[in-house]
Amino acid sequence: MKSWLSVLFIFISFSTFAQNLPLTTADIFSSPYLTGTRPASPVLSPDGKWVVYQWNAQGYDTLYLFLTNTITRKTNQISKQKQTRFQNWRSDSNSFLFIENGEIWSYSTETGISEVITATEGTITSLSEGEDLSSLSFLTRNTVSTIQKGSPLFITKKPADGQTQISFTGRLAKTGNLILQLTQTDSLIENPVPQWLNPILEVQQSARSGWYKFRFVQMSPDSVKPKTPGGENWTAGYGGSTAISRDGRWLAWSNIRMDQKSRDFMICDLQSGKTDTFFTQTDTAWINPFDGFGFSPDSKTLAFTHEMTGWNHVYLYDLQSKSIKQMTSGKYEVDFFIWNPGNKDELFLTSTETSPFNRQIWKLNIRTGERKSLTETDGVRTEISVSSDGKTLSYLKTSLSEPSDIWLLDVKTLKETQLTHSVPPRFSSFKKTLPEIKWIKNRETNTEFPAQVFLPDQYSPDKTYPAVIFVHGAGYLQNVLNHYGYYWRENLFNQYLAQQGYIVLNIDYSGSAGYGRDVRISIYKDMGGADWSDCVAAARYLTQTGLADSSRIGIYGGSYGGFLTLMGLFKSPDVFKAGAALRSVANWELYNRWYTEQRLGSLKQNKAIYEKTSPVTYASGLKNHLLVLHGMVDDNVLFQDVVQLSQKLIELNKKFDVMYYPAESHGFKDQKAWRHQYEEIENHFNQFLKEKL
Repeated sequence: MKSWLSVLFIFISFSTFAQNLPLTTADIFSSPYLTGTRPASPVLSPDGKWVVYQWNAQGYDTLYLFLTNTITRKTNQISKQKQTRFQNWRSDSNSFLFIENGEIWSYSTETGISEVITATEGTITSLSEGEDLSSLSFLTRNTVSTIQKGSPLFITKKPADGQTQISFTGRLAKTGNLILQLTQTDSLIENPVPQWLNPILEVQQSARSGWYKFRFVQMSPDSVKPKTPGGENWTAGYGGSTAISRDGRWLAWSNIRMDQKSRDFMICDLQSGKTDTFFTQTDTAWINPFDGFGFSPDSKTLAFTHEMTGWNHVYLYDLQSKSIKQMTSGKYEVDFFIWNPGNKDELFLTSTETSPFNRQIWKLNIRTGERKSLTETDGVRTEISVSSDGKTLSYLKTSLSEPSDIWLLDVKTLKETQLTHSVPPRFSSFKKTLPEIKWIKNRETNTEFPAQVFLPDQYSPDKTYPAVIFVHGAGYLQNVLNHYGYYWRENLFNQYLAQQGYIVLNIDYSGSAGYGRDVRISIYKDMGGADWSDCVAAARYLTQTGLADSSRIGIYGGSYGGFLTLMGLFKSPDVFKAGAALRSVANWELYNRWYTEQRLGSLKQNKAIYEKTSPVTYASGLKNHLLVLHGMVDDNVLFQDVVQLSQKLIELNKKFDVMYYPAESHGFKDQKAWRHQYEEIENHFNQFLKEKL
């Protein structure tokens, strides 16, 4: 009996230990991934019996097409070639189309067989099929080709010259005619990106577009000349969402004008050819490009979103009365909606109504205005699709402790069930250091912003700790959420730092998404102003609460987060002892025009503002420890950016450390490079923030 108890004790002790392994950088940046590969782009079949999605069962980043039965849970890998793209479920609900190696394939759920439909040169980029399955059109090299049922020949048309980009908007239900969008740019800057590791140095181009213009054309396979909904003239602007009504009568689109301070919502009666602007959104700063758009199943109503009240909400345009009605209101954001195909009076939507840190699913009745919450548990739900009867939803769901998987919701019973279980068992054996969310007051701007606070193991309020502040990229992005994170590597690295004795803050600074228009535009013509001030306020929070030693606070981030890291070390050198700036913008004059003009206005008219908001202007302020890390084939934030910054620091006789990655672009691909980069960051912080032994 005693020996059995000993064995049981050893087993329990080992099991407990195995469930609490400390993280290492080798684990975080392992290949295959520690968390596995996240399922992506799930689409529910019209009958609700299947979900097709992209995934890698072995945990690598190459994605293949998978299919799971929602009843039996049986899963099949459909494609064997990497990056195969699902296109659409066919109207029979028993098959779907996908593109593999540039050719169109059809998969039957009844037979389990994939069949190739086309035999081109492997250059097909997108397709559109008629509801009656009688014709299939596809795009290849700016040429539209159509296969008619029963005919072995392609009918090809070239609706534009080689300088024009063509995309499918949709197909009209009754006639089968295609609506195409043609887009041109009046100016194009080609920035060289040298390929450093080639035997002979080659240069690829990173295109930076200038002025855009677009128009629509309607064409059928036997048309001689395409029709032009909305008129022959080109429209200047960045475009936006498009939609075609189910009955094929209406074409709707939005267009953000080139100054990015107004957006026109347009609708065209395809029967008469008449086009109207039914609403114009304006903003004294810039228009938020993210919007929702869609016709009701009965083709009588168009739903759309805008934030002119200060928050993004749903509005309805009645095509008969030409009236607009606001359907949601309040100090929260609606960030997604989709019509219920089974009920012309219902929308499903996700919002921040109950908390800015969750995305719950709601059902909205457009006749009564009644809203019903369909989910309650903490988490973020995205990429929703609906069965044709409106009874089942599929979506990605993630929580603070679990990476995303595909879930199903029974709309009647409100039961949520997990469909995929893509996280490998190995992940559960590691220690989780989960954060708490706190609101931090910035007394300089009289605003508040949220932060996730990661505390060290065995945290004691009687001690002060070294601390690191993580700042997310993109600028307009939300990272303080009850989710595992778009920045899942950084999430794990932040947990790892906490386990190494650091306090870590992950902040949503001014300009972040999810908190309304005023927060979004708070950095207008002042990037590196209120957002940088929030970074300083986060450091002060750490010291004023007694969490951290004021002389041992660091900061790091990538892209826009790298920009704020530079601003932190240059503009507030007495606040941050060390910083690591990854793929960071140092000079806004070098970045994409559409992004910078939103926030700073045109360079020609606002050169002083570009200088005021660029870190290179403040480089003389560096007095502590900067580590610069950058991919040398970055085609987003060009390597030129960091080279110019390095030269400026050299001219100022400033000491700094650099680490360049010859094979990496903006988003690193090689896990070895990821690991090397973050171990350099850890070493940098250990050297300058941890107490000397």
